Amino acid sequence: MKVGVLFLCFMLVATVLVSCSKAGDDVFVPTRTTAIVVINAGPDTLNIYQKGTRLNSGSNLLPGGQYTSLQVSTGSSNFQFKQAGRAELLIDAPFTIDTAAAYTLIVGGRSADKVFCYAIPCLKKILPTSGL
Repeated sequence: MKVGVLFLCFMLVATVLVSCSKAGDDVFVPTRTTAIVVINAGPDTLNIYQKGTRLNSGSNLLPGGQYTSLQVSTGSSNFQFKQAGRAELLIDAPFTIDTAAAYTLIVGGRSADKVFCYAIPCLKKILPTSGL
């Protein structure tokens, strides 16, 4: 009886160890993100994409409207803009986004030279360590 229980425990431990093997598993690479503001100063109702993924999933960006705190991936990538209800790409503009700044994208027309990216370096707020 004890031999059967020991054998069962051994097989259970061996199964767990084999199932945790990392050989052939993909390495997880965390994606860094930051929030940006997008302002539509152009005449079209837009949808915003980064690397082919739509960022404004809730509603379209109306002329004169803005989105605050859109989460985007950091690094170099293209931001695409499509007219609402259309599949064709209207604008494809490359930008580099870093976590050390706050960004605002302003869409002022129907071409990449009418899209502007402004970065404001983040200021670190130093709190006093005593007297709080």
